[in-house]
Amino acid sequence: TTTPVELVPQDDLAPWANAGSVPERIIAWARGLGVPPPTPEQWAGLTPLQRFALFKLTRPGHSNENFIPAMREFSILP
Repeated sequence: TTTPVELVPQDDLAPWANAGSVPERIIAWARGLGVPPPTPEQWAGLTPLQRFALFKLTRPGHSNENFIPAMREFSILP
């Protein structure tokens, strides 16, 4: 493109960015699907991109059928 790259500041306060605490939205989503949510240890072991992906897959108003496959891919579920 002819548009210059625009850098966006990183949001370090985003719920998924905190490796020390599983966001309530993820806990509720997992329980709603009948699967255990990530433990604090599992959550802390994920990369920031993995945490972001799981958080994004819990957006309200979307089917988010890839949440459980992602949990498996990230070794949270067997």
